[in-house]
Amino acid sequence: MNTSTNPDTIYCGKREDVIREVGGLTHIYPGKYLIQPDGNAAYDAEGAETKAELKTVIAEFKRWYPGIRVVFL
Repeated sequence: MNTSTNPDTIYCGKREDVIREVGGLTHIYPGKYLIQPDGNAAYDAEGAETKAELKTVIAEFKRWYPGIRVVFL
């Protein structure tokens, strides 16, 4: 059993796609694109207005959590 509180997956893509697939309170976060971490705890989503910003946020998650799974929606 994994007891880590680090996210193991991030769901990312256009705002409406992430909201549709992830649900919850994802809709309260601003941004044309959303990045929603998922794992054994509750996580806040991150927003991005451009694809360049989206790539930067994804790169940061990969740096903070090596091996994290990235799911593009």
